[in-house]
Amino acid sequence: MKKYLTLVAIVLLFPACSIQNNIKKVELTETGYRVNIAYDPIIDEISKDGIKLKITPISPDELNNLFIQENTFNGKFDYSNFESSREEYFLVRKKVKKQSKSDQEFLVEGLNWLIDNSKISKDEYTGLLGQIKKYFNIEEEDPVTSFDRYIFANPYYIGDKYLNVYRVEISNTTDSHKVFDQNITVEIGDQVLYPMDEAKIVQLLKLGSLYNTYKQQSLERNHLPKLVSIPPNSRFVKFFATLPINNNEEKLYVSSSDIETKAAWNIKKEEDLINDLYTYYELDLSYIESNNPTSKSMLEIYDNAVGRSVDYSTNFNVLRTVNNSVILDGDQIFIDQDFLSEEIEIFTISLSAEQLYYGSNMNKGENLIDIKKNKRKPFGLELQKIKELKRRTRKKLF
Repeated sequence: MKKYLTLVAIVLLFPACSIQNNIKKVELTETGYRVNIAYDPIIDEISKDGIKLKITPISPDELNNLFIQENTFNGKFDYSNFESSREEYFLVRKKVKKQSKSDQEFLVEGLNWLIDNSKISKDEYTGLLGQIKKYFNIEEEDPVTSFDRYIFANPYYIGDKYLNVYRVEISNTTDSHKVFDQNITVEIGDQVLYPMDEAKIVQLLKLGSLYNTYKQQSLERNHLPKLVSIPPNSRFVKFFATLPINNNEEKLYVSSSDIETKAAWNIKKEEDLINDLYTYYELDLSYIESNNPTSKSMLEIYDNAVGRSVDYSTNFNVLRTVNNSVILDGDQIFIDQDFLSEEIEIFTISLSAEQLYYGSNMNKGENLIDIKKNKRKPFGLELQKIKELKRRTRKKLF
């Protein structure tokens, strides 16, 4: 069975903006490279005296979800684990029930109302809540970032890169206990590498300030120890790791001192250079109050200090259509020129003049951009008030 390891290089973006009358266009040059490595097995099973080893080189990032899931295990017979709980929800509601709510509290209350009334999905709620927290510089209770969450339980991620990892399935086909001495050798080119023991991995993790209880438990559960006692007629899976290898070689060998046959793989490496030019059209988002045809922008209010109407909106938007060719950035939307004919749906929650609004709209870029006339229209969003929610609550009498 083939296993594919993919390494993605850092991509550099060089923007160059040009404005043509009413049309705004952004050109991005994406440069870099992409490497795909495949290990094509020649022999991946070796055996002796009733002990069989099936070895597979794997991409260690494939283990991230496994390690995260394992770290939710609990020795208690009765326990729960929630990413989002009812208790957390009602704590948020309780927090915002006071005489005067901050902008952030009022917007979060609005999100709770929207999801309670099936106006948004759970994913949209999470995305909008993240935007609100970022806008108001609210620190997450969990300091782990989205990327860190995937690797914080993976002990094979060290020094901003992964070790080379091998899955080994060990079987005892006899009716008696067997002891396997993990005396394994990895050969590639003119290099010979040996599996790193748990103590060495822990030492490297500590040097990089990456060691934690989760990684320790992942090692304890999954890392192949030096000596393995295998019960009769049993099978289990472990992992071992070496320092990163040179995948420019043509063959990889793994052997055990007790077994004459070597496991072997052909290494196939494909490398693609990336030098692509992308062109995006920029559109402004405009927010119109529902049932108010005279309103050009619902957030435009007259400011005596500047002597004119000013848009003081605080808007948070999320794409409802999964489309990698559309990018939302604040109150602007960028559409790839090759995808102007695709439907785009945007949902918005907005705070204006002590009132919350929400709404969505679906449109196509080609309906809003006239390339021949060099004209563009804003992407309009018709919003309605959340009348059930008020910025200020009644004062308590006692």
